[in-house]
Amino acid sequence: NSSPVGVWESANRSALIVVNVSTFLPMFDDGDPMIGNWEKDGSKLCLSLATGAKSCFSYQQKVDAMKLDNAIYIRQ
Repeated sequence: NSSPVGVWESANRSALIVVNVSTFLPMFDDGDPMIGNWEKDGSKLCLSLATGAKSCFSYQQKVDAMKLDNAIYIRQ
């Protein structure tokens, strides 16, 4: 499955939940969830929060492992 849809967790226990074709929920260390939209743009994954903030990360995925910049996430 090469889609980023799923529940992802990094070694530092931060999580990213990619819900469907455009929605995601990042979970931060303080426990506060946020909601926003995501899109793949070539080799980048761009996350746009409802607050208007947008971040793009270099993106690589091999089935159940995803790398955003230097952070590695494993699909749960």
